[in-house]
Amino acid sequence: MIYIDESEQRNLAEILNKSQLSGSLTVSCIKDFIKKGGLVEFVKIHHHLRFKINNQMAKKNGIKISSFLLELAER
Repeated sequence: MIYIDESEQRNLAEILNKSQLSGSLTVSCIKDFIKKGGLVEFVKIHHHLRFKINNQMAKKNGIKISSFLLELAER
């Protein structure tokens, strides 16, 4: 698992490319992280921390996300 801090936003494309080659699970609070190719994006919704999952990218990286976890994720 690789956590990508918001301070690394300018290096995001390079980090995601390298992580995809290694099949790593990427996690971040960067806005639109899953749209940019990340796997798990933490978001604040009504003062609660929630998460979104990019399941297609996870499958591409060889990572299987449980159906229970997918049900808990924001859409």
